[in-house]
Amino acid sequence: MPYFEKIATAGITEAHYSYHDRSRPEPGAGKRRKRKKPTPESQRKNNIRRSMQRLTLDLNENFGPDCWYITWNYAIENRPKNKKELISQITKVLRKLRNIYHRNGKVLKYVWVPEVGPRGGSHIHIVVSPIDVRLIKDVWPYGGLHFEPMRKDRNYRKLAGYFIEYSELTQKTYGGKQAGRYNPSKNLVHAEMKKHRKRKKTFSAGEITVPEGWYLDKGSVEEWVNDFGYKYLYYLLVKLPEPERSKGKCRT
Repeated sequence: MPYFEKIATAGITEAHYSYHDRSRPEPGAGKRRKRKKPTPESQRKNNIRRSMQRLTLDLNENFGPDCWYITWNYAIENRPKNKKELISQITKVLRKLRNIYHRNGKVLKYVWVPEVGPRGGSHIHIVVSPIDVRLIKDVWPYGGLHFEPMRKDRNYRKLAGYFIEYSELTQKTYGGKQAGRYNPSKNLVHAEMKKHRKRKKTFSAGEITVPEGWYLDKGSVEEWVNDFGYKYLYYLLVKLPEPERSKGKCRT
């Protein structure tokens, strides 16, 4: 059956998705594995995988080393009693934050997730667009906070993984339905997917080609088979910094 690849460019990274087109089988293609009945757990894992891949693209496309990763902590007496109160608190703080950015001629972009443990320990993790942190150090009234500049390599896959873990922990604590695993501002730019048809009928992680001037984020490589028995491959390429590219170095 035909083999397709989707490529999404986000910042200095490229996400590659390889898969077969189920609607157009061809003789001689790779064998399809036995179909399994979807289970709640398999669906949850697939949703987590998609959320992390999508969040990685959103972070890589919209944020860089001049942006900030902030952790807002809750003092014990200020911890939200439930999810509704947490959302209300964050909504108020984001409104203040947006006003500060506006007054200083800047546009606020953000992604945030809550981290609420089973014993009530609560934190908010948020990435924001560039600003002088002295202007926003007092915006959080519920406890302490920590500022950290975003990494210079501009590949935020690991941070996306942490965010999804925090979100899953919060979901287990609060229960109920989960609308989304992270909360982005509406003005984020989303990476566009370009679809390419390949002549080969099979693909594997061992056949990944890394172009000159790029390196493979090995931790990003995933191969899996969905509930319908079809194989998928995902990986992330990162463009080398200019000094390394000029020396002809290439990490894989």
